[in-house]
Parts: sequence; structure tokens; C-alpha cells
Amino acid sequence: MTIHQSAIIFPGVVIEDGAYIGPLCVIGAPPEHRQHTGPGYGVLIRSGARLEKMVVVDSGTKERTVIGRNAMLMHGAHVGHDCKVGEDVTLSVNATLGGHTTVLKGAFLGMNCSVHQFQIIGQYAMVAMNAMISKTAKVFPGSTWVGNPARAAGKNNVGLSRAGISEETLSELQKEFKVICPE
Repeated sequence: MTIHQSAIIFPGVVIEDGAYIGPLCVIGAPPEHRQHTGPGYGVLIRSGARLEKMVVVDSGTKERTVIGRNAMLMHGAHVGHDCKVGEDVTLSVNATLGGHTTVLKGAFLGMNCSVHQFQIIGQYAMVAMNAMISKTAKVFPGSTWVGNPARAAGKNNVGLSRAGISEETLSELQKEFKVICPE
């Protein structure tokens, strides 16, 4: 693991081998939540995760905040308390996740996008630059979302192709998503 000397790592943070924490990152600070005081439940950064400059990951209020294997969090990304960022996820420059958000495997969140708390972003979905995912949006696997408030704008053909996801696999992912995130 590599941790830049200017990074601030709070107690309760677990960083697996192979992770990278860049300059001026703040990892595991107490959760920003009105009803929670104290240090929180910590953060887990999985192997291969890369947190670039000035990334903030808050400690959880109920359980650890998690950054998945091989996730890429670019400059200024913010991950709120109790979030789960999945494997191979990309949070682009200044992407912001409200607390208790789950971002599933392979999703890509564009520059300056915002995701409302308690949201679930499906596998291999793409949230466009400056998009705002509201509390009522259902971001299905393999979909592309644009605008403010964001709306579905078709399939994430590039992301699905890069990941080698077939139509059959996508259909299965969408069925699973409907179970965890009913309409």
C-alpha cells in the first residue's frame, strides 16, 4: 500500500495491501450526520483501490464505509458515511455520494455528479458529468443517466462492451437489481 505523507487517516481505517491513498486525502473522519457523534465505524479500503488527490471518505454511522477492489476515486471525490463503493467503480473528479449510497460493480460516475443519500447505482451504469441522481431515480444496471435532475438516456454501451457484459448477463443483473431496488 502507498499512503502519501499529507493524507489524514483517522483511527478505525483499514487499508489493504495494494491500495493507493494520494495527497491531501481525508479518510475515516467522523461522519457528517446531525444525530451521530463520535468517531463512527471506520472505513475499509480494499486492495487495488486508488484514491487520488483530495478525496474524502467519511466513517460510517452504522457500519464501515467501504471502497471496493480496484475502485478509482479521482481528485475531489466525496464518499459520505455508510457508503459502499463496489469493485472496479470509477468516481470521476468531484463526484459526490450522499450517505448510505451503494454503487455496484463497474459503475462510472462522471465529473461533478451528485447522488442523493440511500441511492443504489446499478452495475456498469454511467452517470454523466454534472448529473444529479435524485432520491426517486432507479439507476438500473447498464443504463446511462444525464441531466439535472438526471433521467435515463439509454444503455451504457461503451462500459458494457469494455466489461464484456452480454445482453443475457445484463438481463440477469437487471432482474437482481429489481429485487434489491423495487420500482
